[in-house]
Amino acid sequence: MTILIFLLIIGSLVLVHEFGHFITAKKSGIRVEEFGIGFPPRIVGLKYGETLYSINLIPFGGFVRIFGEDPEEKELSSEEKKVSFAHKSALIQGLVIAAGVFFNFIFAWILLVAALMSGLQVPTDFAGVTEGKLVVTSVLAKSPADIAGLASGDVLLSLEDEGSTSQELTPETVSSFIAGSQSKDIRVLYQRGNENFTTTIAPKEGIIVGRRAIGISMDMLADAHLSFFEAVPAGLSATVILTQRSAQALFAFFGGLLIGSSNFSQVTGPVGLVGVVGDASRLGFVHLLFLAAGISIQLAVVNVIPFPALDGGRLLFLFIETIKGSPIRPSFVRAAHGVGFILLLALMFAVTWSDIVRLI
Repeated sequence: MTILIFLLIIGSLVLVHEFGHFITAKKSGIRVEEFGIGFPPRIVGLKYGETLYSINLIPFGGFVRIFGEDPEEKELSSEEKKVSFAHKSALIQGLVIAAGVFFNFIFAWILLVAALMSGLQVPTDFAGVTEGKLVVTSVLAKSPADIAGLASGDVLLSLEDEGSTSQELTPETVSSFIAGSQSKDIRVLYQRGNENFTTTIAPKEGIIVGRRAIGISMDMLADAHLSFFEAVPAGLSATVILTQRSAQALFAFFGGLLIGSSNFSQVTGPVGLVGVVGDASRLGFVHLLFLAAGISIQLAVVNVIPFPALDGGRLLFLFIETIKGSPIRPSFVRAAHGVGFILLLALMFAVTWSDIVRLI
């Protein structure tokens, strides 16, 4: 079930992204040859006007084929030029390319508004809340915390070792307490539902580079049950905050790769995301909305990177064409996007392998 939920989330976000390209191209007078729900092979297709609307066998995500987006080196008729992506102004081309990212941001905002109206537990800085509880948001499989019985949704109340007790709990104080503890075991008091429990956890090295850890993610969460008029600006604020955090994390990771300080254990790929989705589903449907919003924002942030095969790479080529005043050779553009796609697949494989190694 967790894998199905994960695929539905990813598929929905890809479909929203492609719909952004589709509707913007349509409104700009560009011919859209096909808008597909799912991925080929095709099950059924219905042509309405100039566009084929298809339902395909692989039911997760979608795609759009825009006339002239990948121009061939051949002459077009005057009528074809009127509806060709490549023969529109740079502004219109840029809007069509950027629309997928924009729709992912808008979709994230809508999801966050719905979650905030439904009584979501949110990080305290999202809705101007100052008081909250320290909640376990995920537990690494086979980690000391997992073995000791901690689970997503547990509220941490106190930590104690042989020499001290930590009761003013934040993610930072708990991480520091665990890393600095000289005891073999740490006694953890936590709340699950309306009951309190105690467990003993033995921190270990290797989960986080350079210090002891128990294998949990935490956040300060507070209950938010907002009206529509409160949720709309709060959702926008949360979208901005998540975007900033995603961009900063991405920049730090790739910057670290260049100087050798980053490794793939710092990021989560598809295998790891399945576990994150499972944790969120155990917290409830509203938390799945919040998670989907976060993934939508991350998808948008990644797509604006100026790298071939991504929307940011297409915008980069469009900018270069605008500056030089003439198109880049189509064969070069196709080759660059092909190489970019292969490199992205290699990166995805490396991240996925890191996920698998962590699970093992």
